[in-house]
Order: sequence, then structure tokens, then C-alpha cells
Amino acid sequence: MPELSSFNIISRIKSSGRSRFIERLIPDESIKSISQAQEFLLKNSAQDSPPPKLDAVHTARITSLGSHFAYNVPEERPEYQPLLTSTTAIRDLQLSKDKNFFDLACGNKIYYDDKIFPYSMSYSGFQFGQFAGQLGDGRVLNLFDIPDNKGRFQTLQLKGSGKSLFSRFADGKAVLRSSIREFIVSEFLHNIGVPSTRVLQLTSLPGTKALRNGLEPCAVLCRFAPSWIRIGNFDTYRSKPDTASLVKLANFCIDEVFQNGKPFAKKEHDINIFNIDRFPDDEKNVENPKNDESLNLETPLSKYDLLFRHIVNLNAVCVAYWQTYGFVNGVLNTDNTSIMGISLDFGPYGFMDIFDPSYTSNHDDVSGMYSLGNQPTAIWWNLAQLAKSMALLIGSGNKEIIDIKQLNEDQEKLLVNRANKLIGLCANEYKYRFTITYADLMAKRLGIELNIRNRNISDSTAVYEDDETEGSIQERAERAKLFCDTIVEPLLNILKTTKIDYNAFFINLQNCELKGIPDEINIATDIQKDDNNYISCFITTKQKDEYIENLKRNGVNHGETRRMNEIFEEIQEWIIEYKLWLTSGPLPIEISKDYNPLFIPHNWVLEEVINDITVKQKDLLENNDNDNNINKLDLSLLKKLSIMCTNPFDSNQWEPQLCTDASKRWLTYTGYEKTIGRLNTQSTCSS
Repeated sequence: MPELSSFNIISRIKSSGRSRFIERLIPDESIKSISQAQEFLLKNSAQDSPPPKLDAVHTARITSLGSHFAYNVPEERPEYQPLLTSTTAIRDLQLSKDKNFFDLACGNKIYYDDKIFPYSMSYSGFQFGQFAGQLGDGRVLNLFDIPDNKGRFQTLQLKGSGKSLFSRFADGKAVLRSSIREFIVSEFLHNIGVPSTRVLQLTSLPGTKALRNGLEPCAVLCRFAPSWIRIGNFDTYRSKPDTASLVKLANFCIDEVFQNGKPFAKKEHDINIFNIDRFPDDEKNVENPKNDESLNLETPLSKYDLLFRHIVNLNAVCVAYWQTYGFVNGVLNTDNTSIMGISLDFGPYGFMDIFDPSYTSNHDDVSGMYSLGNQPTAIWWNLAQLAKSMALLIGSGNKEIIDIKQLNEDQEKLLVNRANKLIGLCANEYKYRFTITYADLMAKRLGIELNIRNRNISDSTAVYEDDETEGSIQERAERAKLFCDTIVEPLLNILKTTKIDYNAFFINLQNCELKGIPDEINIATDIQKDDNNYISCFITTKQKDEYIENLKRNGVNHGETRRMNEIFEEIQEWIIEYKLWLTSGPLPIEISKDYNPLFIPHNWVLEEVINDITVKQKDLLENNDNDNNINKLDLSLLKKLSIMCTNPFDSNQWEPQLCTDASKRWLTYTGYEKTIGRLNTQSTCSS
């Protein structure tokens, strides 16, 4: 296939650019149209004394009832210095790197015409379970939409571009530290197949500081996604009910975000199949789940029912990916939950170093509300809030929608009753979709073809199988449950005890030939072998060495030795069961190699890279008296990490001559497994 051509960004915008959100939705009444926004900008930019006085768009306040966004422009910065461009992102957007590209990607210039003008979105949100009122894009500017190399529109935006009407008490800035973290995780998640927003360009702002952990250097991040709409956009209609604006937003999501409902469930995907909870929490009901016919809905579903159902399924798939790879978002508020089921707004995220379901990457999450083990529940809670915000729409079914201000008590009861039915059905489908996706992904990481998903979800919006009947769904659910009960749960219990590096376990296992291992072996003898030692997949080097030493000194009666022997028995039982799941088809590594990244950008790796720039090279980074200082920055560690994140399955693409010692260090736990305090670390929300 010939390579697609790249284009100057200005020509791309002029030929195929749009601004879908402002085409169809309602602006704040302070500036009611693009022509007024242009007039305002030109008038203020013409003043003799810079910067232009743009208080009208940069002063925080509550926006007008029913508005979805406010026109905005970036705040002017003293200097801009491009640091890093995503090679895959610029390829996928078919752009070329030139001065126009860098100017637009950092906010030094903006593009506008009679259909396009920058804006900040209005949304609300539940934060740690409490409604926080109006939030919105407090430091984010949406620029324009351009099609990617698959013809799918992507919305480009700037993070750290300055204040907006939604900044509240904040400064509109983003620090370099958190911008590097988001750059790395966005591209890494995308390249391992996890639904995620993307990044395009990281730009340093010499001379611009923000007060976080002391005064910190700032940056602007240019990022993109098919849509930045969150559950929080719908939450707005809790505190500011407006039926017309709610309908407009929902219609926009159906028509523009989801291509007129093209990926929605079809007639054959009957929602009433999910009047059964196939994965009940109560063990008594596991063997014989029962139909709850009180949940049944008349079909066909309305377009708003299908919208809500699809958002539920997309998020179920996304959180299954998180759980598979040990990714912890850190802040799963409704304003950080995408309607597209993509990983969004990365603050204090973290990848598990060692398996621990109670691990929370957010230092401020003292209750563990958003810990690894709680993420599926947290996302469902957010989806339930979405259902409440959409209750007027999903409660109406195919009947005409009545303005919320005109509802009488009887009509409201009927709406609530129908909405609750749909929520109950979707709750069961959420559990089903999450569990079969999680089981399938874990199986693939283990080199097992589970055969419960026929669809390869390369398009993250495609979630439904072609043959979803009651029988096929029940069969898939039973197989997924059996696999989780016999393979996944016992394995995670072992890893929780041995505290081996979570990701390295899968890599080591795929490189170990297990089919030839006999079911009866001598642990004390086999653990000392250097070749194909499968036991070392499950335990740390320290545990192995201590076990061998204890055998020599004290024999098998030593307490630590007995405890390890118990673990070895669990490992041996797991291996026997695991071998039963291996098929006669492809070798396990042929399946797993596309699902097991060769490394993970752990927090301690990110800390090393960030400190190399912001601490070791602080003077070069912050001293903008000399224009050449910023150009003297050594960005080799950052570039190395970016290259590895771009090619996580292929070490041949890692440019071995660049920072060789660093990549070796990042691929091992040398010096870290003895210092447990360095593992499963946390970050703060400050960014």
C-alpha cells in the first residue's frame, strides 16, 4: 500500500477542516457567533499595548443557560519552544512539520474563518461522588477538526493554553512535568491497543511558571480525539435543566460522534437478552442465574436508548483493557469519563509495578475509591449518573419528548420507570461486556485463544458480535467465567503473593516453553536450573536466591522455605490447568506477542525522565535570558522513552544507539525490587 501524502496544516484545514461542535451547538451568550468572535479578537488585538485585553473570554463565570461552549483564544506566552512531536500521530493525521504546524500546535497563532473558531467546552461533573457544579475546559482550547488517514474526524485541542470562562480559581496553565506524563501515556496506551486520546505535540513555555509543587516550568500539549465529550457534558442538566440543549447535545453525539448511529446495536442485538445477570455477585445465584422479566422493554429502542447503551458498552470495553494491563487512571470523575469509552485526561495515573487490586495511583485518593479493583464499579457509577442526566430522553422511549418543565407527576413516574428498566438491562450488559473482554484479553496475554469474541476490535466503537443470541451470550459468559475461575483468579492470587513485576511475568511466560513440562516435577531441583526455568516467571530473583540458600542451610523445614513450597504447589497446580487451555493451534507466543508490551512506562521511569529535564537541566530549561539555552537541552532520555512507547512490541525499533543504558535499566527491576517503596508509587492531582 503506498504511503499517504502529508500536507501543510493550513491547506488541510482549508480543504477539509470543520468545527463540528460549534456548527450545531449553542455558544455562551456573551459572544453569540463566529463573526462576533472574530470582531472581538480583531478589536482587542489592534490595541497598541500587548497583550490584548481579552478579559471577556478569560474571566471565569457561570455561563448562560443552555450553552454548550464559549468562544475563546489562547493567552499569549513570552516564548514557545517545541520539544517533542509524536511521529505516529503526525503520520496518522497526514501532517507535515513546518512553522505553521508548530505555531498552531502551541497556541502562538490560531486559525479561524467563517466556520471555524477556537472554543472551550462547558461541562459539569461528579468528583469523588459529589456534584461539583460547572467545570468545563478551564485550560483547554479546542481548535478545529480534521480527518485522519482513515477519514475519521479528529478534534485538535491545546491543554495549558490559558484561562477560559471555566477556569474558576485556576491559572489556565499546565506544568511540563504533567505534560510529559500525558504525552507518554497517551501514545503508549494507543500503541498497545487501549482506547485512548492521542497527543501530537509537546511545547515548552520558557518564562512561564505555575505554582504547583513550588514554581514549575509550563508547557502546552496539543492533543486530539474523535470527540472530547464527557459524561460531564450531560451532567450539566442536573443543575441547569434545559430540554432543548439536552436534546441538541444528544443528537450531536448520535449524528457526529457516532456517525448517525452506525456502530449502535442493531435489531438482532436484543437488549432484553440482558434481563439476566450472568455474573451475579451473590455466589448462590452464580450457577442458576434467572430472568428478570420485569426489566423487559418494548423494542425497537429509541435512538437515545441506543446512544446510552452504546456508551455503556464502550466504557465496559475500555475499563477491561485497563484491568488487563494494570493501568490505574487515578481520577475517574464523570468529567474524566469519555462517552466514547476512551482513556481521557491523565493526571495521577500509574501502571502497577506489582499486582495489588487496592493500588490507587492518586495520592489524594485516601479511601481507594479509584483503585485498580474499584475501577469497573467506578465507571458503572459514572454511567448511572449519565442515565439520570439522560432520564428524560431514555425514559420517553419512542414517544415524543416532553419539556422537563411541562412534566406532570404521572408522566414523570412513567419516565422514571422506563429509564430504570433500561438502566437495569444495561447494568447486566456492562458486566457481561466487561467480563468477556477482560477474559479474552487476559487469555491472549497468556497465549490462549479463548474463542469468545469473534470481532477484532481494531475500531474501538465496534463492540457487538454478529451472532449475539441468548444462547451464544450464555455460552460465552460460561466460558469466560470458567476461564477466570480456573486461570485468572488463581494466577492473580499467586502474583499478589510473590510480588513479581506484573508485566514482566507475561513476557517471561511467553518466552518459556511450557507444553513440555511434566505435571510431576521436583521443585527443589528444577528451581536451580538456568534453562527454561518456568518457576522464575512467578517469583523474584531475590525470592529464588533466598529459597535456594535456605534449602542449603536449613532444608525444607525452615519457615520461609515451607511458605515458598506452598506457593510452588499453587504454581504447579496452575501450570497443569494452564496447559489444558492451550490449543493445538498457534504457539502461545504467536498469540501473546501482540498483546504483551516489552516494557511499561512505570512511574519510576517517568520520574527519571522528568527529573532529567526539570531538575538536572533546570537552569537551561528556565533561564530564558539566553535564547540558545533551551536549544541546549538534552532530550535524549525523553526521546528514547517516546520511541519505546511508540513501538512497545518491537525492540528492534528502539534505536539501540540512543541511551542504551537507560533502556536496559527500564526493562529490569535491578535495584528496585529491593526497595519496595519505589513500587506502586502515587502522584498528586497537581498538574
